[in-house]
Amino acid sequence: GNMATRWGSEFKDNQWLKIDLEEPRTISGLTLWWEDAYASRYKILLSEDGSTWIDVYEEKNGDGNSDEIYFRPQEARFIKIHCIKRATGWGNSLWEVKIKREDEYPVIEASSYRGKNLPSNIMDGDVKTFWQTDEALPQWIEVDLRRKKDLGGFLIDWGEVYATDYEILTSLDKKDWRSVYGVECSNGGKDLIYIDPTRARYIKVVCKDSNNKGVSLGELIIKGKDEHATPQRIYEVLADESPGGYFPEWIYKKQVYWTITGVEGDEKESLISTNGTIEPDKESFTIMPYIYVDNHLVTASDCKVSQELEEGYLPIPEVRWDYKGLILNQKMFTHGKRGASSTYVYYELINNTSSSKKGSIYLTIRPIQLNPPWQHGRMPRISNIEFVSGKIDKVRINNKDDIIFLNKPDGFGATIFKASDIISYVAGNRLPDEDYVTDVKGLASCAIRFNFDLSPASKKDIYFVLPLYQKDIEVVKNQEEFNRALEETRDFWKAKLSAIKIDIPQKELINVLRANLAYLLINKDNAALQPGPRNYDRSWMRDGAVMCAALLRGGFYKEVKDYLDWVSRLQRSNGEIPC
Repeated sequence: GNMATRWGSEFKDNQWLKIDLEEPRTISGLTLWWEDAYASRYKILLSEDGSTWIDVYEEKNGDGNSDEIYFRPQEARFIKIHCIKRATGWGNSLWEVKIKREDEYPVIEASSYRGKNLPSNIMDGDVKTFWQTDEALPQWIEVDLRRKKDLGGFLIDWGEVYATDYEILTSLDKKDWRSVYGVECSNGGKDLIYIDPTRARYIKVVCKDSNNKGVSLGELIIKGKDEHATPQRIYEVLADESPGGYFPEWIYKKQVYWTITGVEGDEKESLISTNGTIEPDKESFTIMPYIYVDNHLVTASDCKVSQELEEGYLPIPEVRWDYKGLILNQKMFTHGKRGASSTYVYYELINNTSSSKKGSIYLTIRPIQLNPPWQHGRMPRISNIEFVSGKIDKVRINNKDDIIFLNKPDGFGATIFKASDIISYVAGNRLPDEDYVTDVKGLASCAIRFNFDLSPASKKDIYFVLPLYQKDIEVVKNQEEFNRALEETRDFWKAKLSAIKIDIPQKELINVLRANLAYLLINKDNAALQPGPRNYDRSWMRDGAVMCAALLRGGFYKEVKDYLDWVSRLQRSNGEIPC
């Protein structure tokens, strides 16, 4: 009962806490109050003798704070909380554990049910059981928590037949009901729902339409008032129930690797990952490509993926997907004047198979950064998206011209975040109807579609531009100008990186040197040398000294002089240089 004391495990996975109640009791659930070091995956087990244990509950996506756990009432003397996987680098830590009595188990009613698929199955802790309704719609299910509680949200785990249009209502007295959530385009699976903290005793889910006949619902999990939605948490839950490749790698807890493009000395740089995900600017958004072909959504995870720099060293990266002979080449470079540059992207889809291929290329735009949170990446906001059709089509994001297409898209659709984002449409080879959306949560997303119908050996080209500045924009207007900008970029970097001549058999070592000299020049902001374009987008003397040494060896004497002139002005009266 003391929230100032806690249990903490060793800094390892597979740790457990066992509670001996000294005598058997009927238990219907637990409330867990986690410290900052919480378990992302854990099980609850019960035993009558301390030797034979049964699983009664499992959490695979723990988010800390407090967990309201219910399972079918059963008698036990011993309780074990098995912390399978930690969410942090620390151990597992709990402030308090409250044991729910039998009279705290919710009373659950429904408009209908079939056979053994009872309404009570939605809060029995067993993912294998579910509530199944009759075929008619609408249907509803109502939960009486038997006492007033402060609610912060819900996790709904649908069955195979799920509600596509549903509403959640709460009440204190079962008379006056208040709608706290509604969605008209749910795609099933798990819906993680956060609401403004509300006090209620009764919860009702009204299912208005479904993907088939009737509705099936596996589990309804209650979130406490201290639970809150973060964009990162929402996307992690989506990724957990989605195939790999639907989202950027770090959403799946995988490290992301990327390279940069930019104009020498400019303050803005673009990123492209090894899988082809693009981040145009710091704290902007990501663009992810997909191919829909043969009734299947193809992602980088389905392909043989390779990467290279043009001619082995130029800062013009290329990513190549190979899906059973269907090749998607992705090329990116940055061109223009310092302070008025743009990033240019070219996609080339080639049919190297022996049969015709018909489908679509989708480009999705989401409020996700490429850098993961463990490298200080953040989730940016997309509050509004607009598609502007004209002589040159544009996508405006947060009221800025962020994407300019040089060949006309075949479709566009934007959506606010409800139960999912734009991927729920793209996975079904469709688009939302809206050309303009506003999302107060900052989680708007969209997709652009380009159709293809390729005979063997034919190809489809896509060209678009990402302006990095909104004033003095100098953007090419057609594919010929695009190719001219590419050639000028090649010529510039070839001349720039040939200040010194090296003649050794290991040409790849020369390429490594030249490429890294290019990165030093791109990361440089005017005269200030900087180690990186995102987390290290700042100038340090300690890094500057090393970069100066590399640039001098590469023949870039003026750049070093400019840096020393700049940094010397920052010297303090005691002689110290900020590092």
